[in-house]
Amino acid sequence: MLFCKEILYPLFSGVGCFLSLNISLIVIVCNRKVALWGSVYLDAHGEEDRNLRRGKPLFLSKRRIEKLTADWMMQSFEYLIVNFFNFDHLISYLRDAHYMLQ
Repeated sequence: MLFCKEILYPLFSGVGCFLSLNISLIVIVCNRKVALWGSVYLDAHGEEDRNLRRGKPLFLSKRRIEKLTADWMMQSFEYLIVNFFNFDHLISYLRDAHYMLQ
C-alpha cells in the first residue's frame, strides 16, 4: 500500500487500477477511496474465482478487459455502482473480499 500513497497520488492524481494477485480482483483507487471492481480472469463457465479457492484454470476475459479499459478511459469509476470505502481499510477488505462479494 506504500506504492499507492507515495506514487499514485502525486503522479496519477489519485486514480489507479490494480490487480490484487492474492484474490484475483481489480482494485480501483479514486481520490482516497477504494472499490473492488471484479476480476478480469474467469473460469471455463465464465465465473470468477475470488481468492483463487477452487483451483480451476482461469482465462483472461476479453469482455471484462474491454469494460475495464472503457471505464478507465472515461474515468467513470466514481459513477459505477460499486461500494467505495476508505483507503485506510483496503487491507482488511482485501483479506475479507471473498466473504464480502459472495
